[in-house]
Amino acid sequence: IEQLCRQGVLYRDGNRGTFIAPHAERTPPMVEKPSQERQRVLFLDSVYESANVRPVQKAFHLEDHQRLFRMVRLVLDGDTPLRVEEIYTLPETAMDKGLNELESFFQLDQIRSSGQSRWDLHAALIPPKYSRLLEVRQGTPVICRREQIRSSDGSLFLYINTWLHPDNVRITSSTMPFAAPVHP
Repeated sequence: IEQLCRQGVLYRDGNRGTFIAPHAERTPPMVEKPSQERQRVLFLDSVYESANVRPVQKAFHLEDHQRLFRMVRLVLDGDTPLRVEEIYTLPETAMDKGLNELESFFQLDQIRSSGQSRWDLHAALIPPKYSRLLEVRQGTPVICRREQIRSSDGSLFLYINTWLHPDNVRITSSTMPFAAPVHP
């Protein structure tokens, strides 16, 4: 938390507590700069009955035994890790696109522009499974963004957990879609 306060991601208000800083108060490492972002898909799978996916199942109105399609990918700027994204959707939605179209299916900026995006931020400790990918120590404080993207008819299309690198993250439409019509 101290590291996130020094970076301007969080701020302390006396005895009231620690809060996420408004966008205008972020420090230079957090501002957008030209990047050469590339994505590396780590795995695709089908998940269910896990404590980690219960909030996602609930968002999709699924029972514990019903499966979700999940893509986990690492987003890099050159060789610098920026974030890990866990992208969930219904299996039939992903399979309708076919494996050849999955890469274009998960172009989040395009999907956000055609639907409705709602997200929130949470201070969290980096999960051990992602600490090595982001090249940070286990237990490092990070910001996790949880986002729901709904189609034009209001149905949940994608649920995304994004684990942002505490030092390398920048504000872009991919990390914090401020430019799109969103509701924090």
